Formats: sequence, C-alpha cells, structure tokens
Amino acid sequence: MREFLIPSLQKAFLPQLEVIFTIMLGLGDEELRTVKKEDVEEIVRHFEAILKEYAYTETWEKSERFCLAFALKCFRSTNLEKRLHGLSYIEEAISMTQRRKYQQWDDGMSYTGYTNPTYRAPQVARWMDSKYLLAWIQENQIIERLFQSKLSDMHPELIKRSKNLLKFMASEKFLNQGHLDMMWKATATQHAEPAVYEVLGAISSNLSPEHQNYLLQLIHSIPFAEYSPRTINLIAQFQNTYSSYPSSTEIKLRTMNLLWQIVQDDSKVEQSIADAALSQLCKVVSAYNLRIHRNMLIQIFCDHIRNRVSVHQSIVLLQKVLQEHYHDDKEMRTIKGTDNSRQKVVNELKSEVGLVDLLFRELALYKQACVRRRAEILSTAAETGDERLADVDWNTAVLEGRYPHLKQVSTRLDFIRFVFDYSIARLTKDRADIMWESLVLNSMSREEVETTLGWFYRICSSFSKQNSNTITGVMVDNFFEHRLGKLDVASLSGMGFDCFRRYFCCLNSQHRSLRMEGPIDDFLVLQFDGLLGLDQLWNVALGSSVEVVFKESMTLLVALYQKVDDTRQFNAVRKSFVDRCMERLQLAHQQITLGENVPNAQNQIDRLIFMLKNFLQESKLRDEKKKKEGGAAPAAVGPMPKLEPVVAAPPPKNVPQVRKGKEQDVAFLQEMIPGLSTVAAVLAMEKNYYNMDLALSALMEDSTKDKLMAEAAKFETEAAQAEEVEAQMAAAVEAVEEIPPSKFLFDNQAYFDLLFELLNHDNIDRDRVWEILMELPTNPIIEQTLKTLRSPNWDELINSRSLYKMLYCLQIIDRLMSYGEKDTEAQTKEKYEWCKLFFYCDGFHHILNLVLHDDFLTRNQSSRAFKSCLQLLLKIIHFFIQGMSSTT
Repeated sequence: MREFLIPSLQKAFLPQLEVIFTIMLGLGDEELRTVKKEDVEEIVRHFEAILKEYAYTETWEKSERFCLAFALKCFRSTNLEKRLHGLSYIEEAISMTQRRKYQQWDDGMSYTGYTNPTYRAPQVARWMDSKYLLAWIQENQIIERLFQSKLSDMHPELIKRSKNLLKFMASEKFLNQGHLDMMWKATATQHAEPAVYEVLGAISSNLSPEHQNYLLQLIHSIPFAEYSPRTINLIAQFQNTYSSYPSSTEIKLRTMNLLWQIVQDDSKVEQSIADAALSQLCKVVSAYNLRIHRNMLIQIFCDHIRNRVSVHQSIVLLQKVLQEHYHDDKEMRTIKGTDNSRQKVVNELKSEVGLVDLLFRELALYKQACVRRRAEILSTAAETGDERLADVDWNTAVLEGRYPHLKQVSTRLDFIRFVFDYSIARLTKDRADIMWESLVLNSMSREEVETTLGWFYRICSSFSKQNSNTITGVMVDNFFEHRLGKLDVASLSGMGFDCFRRYFCCLNSQHRSLRMEGPIDDFLVLQFDGLLGLDQLWNVALGSSVEVVFKESMTLLVALYQKVDDTRQFNAVRKSFVDRCMERLQLAHQQITLGENVPNAQNQIDRLIFMLKNFLQESKLRDEKKKKEGGAAPAAVGPMPKLEPVVAAPPPKNVPQVRKGKEQDVAFLQEMIPGLSTVAAVLAMEKNYYNMDLALSALMEDSTKDKLMAEAAKFETEAAQAEEVEAQMAAAVEAVEEIPPSKFLFDNQAYFDLLFELLNHDNIDRDRVWEILMELPTNPIIEQTLKTLRSPNWDELINSRSLYKMLYCLQIIDRLMSYGEKDTEAQTKEKYEWCKLFFYCDGFHHILNLVLHDDFLTRNQSSRAFKSCLQLLLKIIHFFIQGMSSTT
C-alpha cells in the first residue's frame, strides 16, 4: 500500500512503528519464546516498505539498529533456540554488510519475474557498515559470551554456528591474539573441545600469517601423547591456505614439519594418530606450492632410509613425492631430458644416491632385526612359560618401528617395484638373492612368502618382450632353476603356483618352445622336446597338498600336451602323456602292494587317474571340435600306426628377384643375349651395381656369361628341390592321422591289466578308474576269451575279490547271450550255440556257485559295483534257468 501513502501520512506511521520496536525489545524470556524469526523479519520488511520514500537514512538506521538490538536480546536469552536465532541474526547482519561492498542496493521488495515469480533480492545494509558492526560485536562482547561464559552457557552448537562470525572478524583483521587464547582455553572444556577444534579449523585459512603461526605454536605446545584425531584434522586445515605470499609456503612447511615429528617412530602418539598424520602428510608433500622443495624432501627421506630411522614412513612419503613428478607412458624406462620427469628423477637417485642398492640393503637389515627380535620373544616365552608370547601373529606384530611387520614388508616391496618401473635398474642375481633369503627362506609367516612371490609374479609381466620386464631373460633362467624349481611343492600355495606358471611360460617363450598368444593360459607349444621345467610341473601336480594348485597344474599339463603346433609330433606327445601317467600309476601300485608309503601312493593314484580322465575328455572335445571345423577326423578304433618322425628340409637360399623399376633393363638383357634366364640377368645386374651397360659388357664375354648361367642354374635347381620337399612335407603333414589317446590304452594290454589291478585297492577313487575303462573299446583279449570259451579260467575272470573286473566280464557275457529284436536268424543261432557252450564250459555253474556259496554277498552291498554285479548275475541265472525249463 506504499503508493497510496503521502509523505505526511508516512511520517505519522514512524512513531507507531518505533513503539512496536520498543515493545519487541521489552519482551521477557517467556514472551520471547513465542516470537518466531519469520515474524521479526516480516515486521522489519513492512517497516522499510512503508517508509521507503520518507527519511531514507533515518529509516534504515532505525531498522538496522533494531535488528542488532533484537539479535543481542535473543543471543542473551536463556533459551538455546533463541540464542541460536540471535547468532543467526548477527550472521545475517554480517552478510548484509558484505553485500554492501559489492552490490547496489535495491528496494528489497518482491516482484514478479519470468523464471521465479516470488523472487526476493537478498538484503543489503543501507546504513550499517563493517566498521560499525565490528565495534558493536566488541562492545557487546559477543566472542567473550561464546567462549568465556560459564560452563553451562558455553554450548557446542553455539560455538559451531559462530564460524561465519569468526571468519568475518579474521578477514577484517579484527580477530586478535587474545581471541585465539580465549578459544584455545575453551578446548580444555571436554564438552566444548570438538566444537572449538572444528571452528579453529574452519577459520585457519582466514587468519593472518602471524596468527596462523601463533595457533601452530599452541598446537605444538600440547604433548604428543595427548594428540587426538581432532588435533591432526586441525593441523591439516592449515594446508588450505591459498595465498601468494611467501608466508603461506612457510606455514605449509611448518605444518609439514609438525606432522613429520608426529609420525616418527619415537613419537609418543597412538598408532591411529600416527596413521592419520601420515595420511595428511602425504597430501602436504604433494601440494603444488611445495614443488620447489621436493628435492629437499627427497634428500631428507633418503637420509632417513639410509640411517634406518622411520623407514616405513620415509618410503611412503618418498614414493608420494616421486609420483607427483611428470610422467608420460612413452617415457617408460627411458632417460629423457624433460625437466623433473619421474624417470629422470628416479634414475638420478639410482646413480647419485644409489637408491636401488640402498633399498635392498635396508631390506636385509630390517629383516635381520626382525629375526633377532623374534628370537628374543620366543626365548622370553620359553623362560617365562608365557604362551601368549609363543603364539604371536608375526604378520601384525610390531618388531621394529611402529608399523606391523607384514605392512612394512609390503611397503618396501611396492616401492622397490616402483623404482624398477621408472628407472633403468634391473633385478640382478645379488638383489634377487637378498630378497629371496630375507623374505622366503627366513620368512616370518606364510603370508610374507605369499607377498614376496606376488612381487616376483608382477615384475614378470611380458612374454614377448623380455627387455620390458624388471627381470632380465638371463635372470628368468636363473630364478626359475635355482629358486622356484627348488620350492617345496607340497606346501606350494596358489600364489606360489601362479608365480611358477608365469616364469615357466616366460622361460619357454624366451627359448622359443612356447608362443604366448594372449593370457597366461593361451599359448601354443612350438617345440615340445625343448620345454624346460616340465618335470618340475609334473612334481607340482602330483606332490602339492593344496587342491587348487593340483587342479591348476593339471590344467596346464593337459594344455601343454594338447596345444602342440607341429602335427607331426602330436601323436607322440599325446602318447608320452599316457605313458607317463601309466608308469607312475605302476610305481604307486607297487608301493601299495609292498606296503610302502601307502597313503601317499593312494593319493598319487587318485591324482593320476583324475589327470588321465581329464586328458581323455579334453582330447575328445578337441577332436570333435576339429571335426566340426572341417579337419581330419580322429582315427577309428584299430591297430595303432607306427609313429615315425618326419625330417624337416633345410631352408633354401633366396632366389635373386628383379628389383622394382629394373624390369625393362632385365628384359633388354634377355633380348640382347639369347637363352639368358631371368635369374642370370638379375645376377648380372646385381654384380654390376645395376648398371645396364656394365652388365651387358660382362655378358658379352663368354667366360663371364657361362659363370653367371651356371650360378643361376644352381639357384633354380635348389629352389625347385625346396619346392618339392615342401610339397612332400605338406603331404606328410596332411597324411598324419591324429590318434585319440584312448587308443594308446586300448592297444596296451599291460595298461588294461594295471587299471583292473587298481580297482582292487581300497581308499582310491575306483569309480573314476571304472569310468576310464568304460570310455575305452572292449578289451580284445578278454572279449576273445569269453567269445570263444577256449579253456576259460573262470576264477581269474569272475571272482568276488575283483568286483569291477567281474562286472566288466558280466557285461560282455550279457551282450553275448542276450537276444535282440533286430537279430538275424544267423545271429540268433550263433548266440544259442554260445549259450550251450557257456553252460557246458561250467560258466553258468561258476556264476551260480558264486551267488550261493561264495562270500560275494558279504561284500560292500552299498557300492555301485556290487549292485551292478548282483543285477547281472541274477539276470544271467534267470536267463539260463528259464531256458532249461522251457527245454524240459
């Protein structure tokens, strides 16, 4: 309604509104509780709106003075909610004075806008300025009431809400040392300490350098043993000072120095505090404005490593500093002239400081100290009988410094790898020996060995380009033969085998026996006879006590014997796998028979049978896949062809070819010299530096011409022979018939007998042996014996002592005697004659006696073999009794 009020009427409103202000300021605490913050804002807004056209300065002064007076009244209230309202009124006054510096005033009224119809411009102070407001804050002792009031009045929430007020005072240079002392003294109050620390951290970046230094002195005056996470967070806030003044860098250096003292091994802070300080220190050393001090920091950290003082912390921080240097992937392992590149700095440390040797030397010394400390602990445990000391978890034990042992080992290994990755340094034999003897041979725990093997695993990451590995090709040979090859296979872990497999593949790839085509399990065997470490792989597969290691090593073995590039060797390689399995099965069978190391022999049999069955299945899948893809089908069941090696032909010499652009010159020479071959013309050009005139002059001489013609004829003859040999070799390769591995078992009666013998042993997986037998064609000797019935030894063929062999023979008998609907008359007659012969050869009587009088029924009746045998026995007996009844 402002537009309807004439100035004289506006003047009449002024005393009335002043009375309202007086009433508001005279409210008691109980009455004040009912007044909402929005109500006060509405009164002030309408007051300014009505009198906007009258006495600008006087109106604004009255309204803004009222706001401050009402804020003070609320702030002094005994009600916490009103005190918080009062503090928020003060903060709004601060915001208004701040806007006055940067914005033009407006009428502060709502107006209709396109995007926001109820938009209200933020209020700006018209009369009050920062100077007046600061004087008002000092006069009414706002800060003192926050931090020097009675214990019951110093509420944490009020302190937290004072951040903007204190930031305003600090930015206006109004906050003094007395105020800091006042706030610091408040930290002694337990319930207010968290809030005070939070506020100090929030305003630290707004303080002047002098006050920042003073606050750091106050923090430093606290004994380290009394530091808390809040103390570390407060120190870290000083890193948020963004200023171009040198004093800003000085503050950061002082902060870094304080944090550095906290993380030292001999500081008396709790481990959690040291961890928090180290985390903050990592952020400090990577700060951009400290980059000019990086060389100094690197030197400090290297000196600490050399002197073996707070090594873990020094390594963590040194790696963090080095990571902040510029790095380009193309710079990998290359010394370039780029200033401050990561590679350049690391290589300089390697050459000037001897960083690599320093790290390995320190690692050995650290481990020696740990071994001595462990001996002391165990000695004390033995003397005192304290079982707690004897049962120490060495991974988490702090043996030197302030960090757990395994964490210290991991930190050292990670940094050593980092240095190798960004320098020209390589793992030498001496360095590998230090690491192996310190962390594997003298390990404190299995996890320490795992960590070390994982480190060796990761440094060998390339198979095709060994020079890109931290470990050289020569060291791969040495490490695999003298270190990995001598590990105890029984206790080899999953990570240990991963490391073994990677170096096995890398070694054989390096010797051109394997071609790696992708991941670790994607390879092709180029020279099977040249594979190194194959015997060790067999030992791992058969000797490991870890199930996952056995399965992974078996998978690798089977793949090696399947993925053979040379098809001429393929059958021989497959046969060698079957032969090796059966030879080891024979040895294990003999051990059980002699009673020597029976449990180990039984385990060997189970693993060998599992491997053999897996190999047969993989071979079958491979052959089926090849057949689907249009390759040659595997050989059918029958006699195995003789495996003969095919000798490769020597490579022919390269026949001289016409150089590009010289075709016309060669054709001209052939035209000028009748009977001149293309090869002879090319030779003439080559020997005369492709000068056609010189070549023509040489060919005009009969002796030179004849010599060139003879040389050309030799080239042509060798090329023709090479083509013929290649054609023969290609035909030979096509003629090689892939033999399924089951044939190697089928054609060897000794293998069949051994499998049947294994079925007599207890505590082995006989079902899997039986499955292998069922995948093979019927044994020709047993089948022929039962088919012809010429003096059969029934006790050997069918006896209850060998259930599986009995079952095998009973299946053959069932097939020979059973009539089929599609049988011809001749087949039916043949089966009838066989049944008569079986009956008169005592076959039926032997089976009947087996059921009635033998101890067959006392066998393990729950086994599948027993149930299958009993079913077939009853079927055969029923068949013959029924036949005799019908005959009678």
